Amino acid sequence: MNRFEKSVAEYLGREGAKSTSEIQYSLRHKYFIGSVKSVGTKMHASRYFRKVDKVRLTRENGNSYTVAVWEVNKHE
Repeated sequence: MNRFEKSVAEYLGREGAKSTSEIQYSLRHKYFIGSVKSVGTKMHASRYFRKVDKVRLTRENGNSYTVAVWEVNKHE
């Protein structure tokens, strides 16, 4: 497990299941992560997390997009 995965696992362990954008927002002070899409790609590639749901977010300009909700994979 790398540093990013450890930080995300600790955050999700404390807070419960969170969306990709919430994970990106909470860890942006510690890591240069980039976009929500790049966080989602890292989470999807890791075997320590699993997708449990998805949520639709709307921006101020009216555009909406869907992001995944993640939790720590209990089988690892």
